[in-house]
Amino acid sequence: MCRPGGVVAEVKQDSNPGCPLSTCKEQGNYIVIFHEDGTYATYVHFRHEGSLVQPGQTVTKGQPIGYSGNTGWSSGPHLHFEVDTPGEPDKATVPVKFSAGGEVVDQLLQGQRYTW
Repeated sequence: MCRPGGVVAEVKQDSNPGCPLSTCKEQGNYIVIFHEDGTYATYVHFRHEGSLVQPGQTVTKGQPIGYSGNTGWSSGPHLHFEVDTPGEPDKATVPVKFSAGGEVVDQLLQGQRYTW
């Protein structure tokens, strides 16, 4: 599967609070992008008004989509990322590989910075 870009389906960027408790879960800012292969990526914890994209916008590989933050159920600034296939009642998470510095990695390490 190839997910080089897609169309922005949803953006939430109106929240400011974040805390390490599940009660803050609904306060997370997020961006959802649908891909041509039928999968969709969800990115969560963007800072307040941190989105650089809008619903309906086409995005490409490498294009910045927003600024990470600490909104929702979060104990510090970071970006939560997952790719899923649609399905009701259960969606299926898709394993993801990343191209970083000329090599393919299937697990990103905490504290590392990656470029493509």
